[in-house]
Amino acid sequence: MADHLGSDIPSRPGRTRRSVLQLSAVITAFALITTGCGNRADTSSAAAQAPTDTTAGQTTATGTNPGSLPGGTTAVDGTLPAAGTPVPGTNPGAVATTAPGQQPAAGGGGGGKTSTGDGNATGGQKGPAANTGDCSKPIVIGSVGEYSGVLGSILTSGTVVVRSWAAAINATGGLHCHQVRYVVYDEGGDPSRAQSLTRKAVEEDKVIAFVYMGHALAGQAAVPYLQQKQIPVIGEEGGNAWSCKNSMYFPIMSSCDDGVDGNYQTLAKVVGKKDNKVAAITCVEVPYCAGYSDNAARYAKANGLDLVYNGSISLTQPDYTSSCLFAQRAGASMVVFGGDSTAMSRFLTSCKSVNYAPILAGPGSAFTPAAASVPELQGAWTASGVKFAPASDPAVAALLAVMKKYAPSEPLGPNGGIGWVSAQVFQYALRNVTGNPTSQDVLNGLWSIKNYDVGGMTRPLTFTKNGIYKSEPRCWFPVQIKNKQWVGSPKLCA
Repeated sequence: MADHLGSDIPSRPGRTRRSVLQLSAVITAFALITTGCGNRADTSSAAAQAPTDTTAGQTTATGTNPGSLPGGTTAVDGTLPAAGTPVPGTNPGAVATTAPGQQPAAGGGGGGKTSTGDGNATGGQKGPAANTGDCSKPIVIGSVGEYSGVLGSILTSGTVVVRSWAAAINATGGLHCHQVRYVVYDEGGDPSRAQSLTRKAVEEDKVIAFVYMGHALAGQAAVPYLQQKQIPVIGEEGGNAWSCKNSMYFPIMSSCDDGVDGNYQTLAKVVGKKDNKVAAITCVEVPYCAGYSDNAARYAKANGLDLVYNGSISLTQPDYTSSCLFAQRAGASMVVFGGDSTAMSRFLTSCKSVNYAPILAGPGSAFTPAAASVPELQGAWTASGVKFAPASDPAVAALLAVMKKYAPSEPLGPNGGIGWVSAQVFQYALRNVTGNPTSQDVLNGLWSIKNYDVGGMTRPLTFTKNGIYKSEPRCWFPVQIKNKQWVGSPKLCA
């Protein structure tokens, strides 16, 4: 196997690649704060730190452009407008809701009943325990992540789906008679803000669990606090190795380096080219990039592929012609691209200019929800950790029905699927709760989960007390963009 190293990024003598990765991550984090999608450089204002908030079933969707998902904020002073009023600057489907503590609707499950179960409709479970607590007290969950700037258009969709799930649950009387309140904070890629906003969510908002965290850049900064306070995190974008090494993190799919393997598995076992030559082309800005570069040779070999080129790029490059030429001259017919879908699109455009048309696979959580409609990405593959296609699948159809009602302008993409499965796992963890749920109740429920796959939407999940993420079984859902749609293939397990 010929493993060539290449890069469009100039190197400096004496500087290791890992140092470059760390430096680039810091630079990108700063860029996200100061230049991303209309964010102000001054992020200390109340508006920048205020959460979006979903509490009751009266939520209706706004007409926000789903291709541009700015970070969510509430009113300038951090308070919520009247119920049902669209919130300026929020994500699609995000509107103000009624105040925390609203009583369930008539017939809405005062005895602890939820909607129909096993992943259908709102994803409720059959036979929930009767509630003996104060039904006027909401269940508060949250999310802190990069929901503006460069990554906001990718990661925000997970929160939109969790918000839609909460609205659907609340419309049927709540979860065990409690309304679900979902608070979302945008930390803009700043580690110090990730720490402070996580603390704010727990200590002021009384969050008992974080459900879906899109925190590819700054999330690690809050891990010690979460560990100290024993607050569980259920589901995240899936690319950070540290999230698989902490007992308060509960990955809801094959995560971390397993996601890298999934793309090589997809190329080898689903796409099945006659030749086996593959190139790895990886960004340097985001921490998960290291996993895509460092594990390229390992997973290519494990799947019978010949890695002929392993190069680095920057997500901000306007042109990738040199990387295309390196991969083309090395004879690669396939490329595993560790970067976001916007960069993938530019890469394929650059390759087309030199008559090079490789089959491309990339990380699912790096695709925007609107990526399926991008002409340059037609034919691209991803190994998604959760099932979000095809639409005819019953579990996916249930998700789409909720999205159609509560966020009709939001296309469903990989991160939306992650958000949905995260919410389902949270709900399942509380299946036996009979009072006002606490973080400890959520943890106890999570630790009791054995081989739960959310109606076939993820790998069989088993969590153990104080345990760390276990890889096996590793499963992915190969998906191709075709005719401006996400086309799903059968589950692939290793």
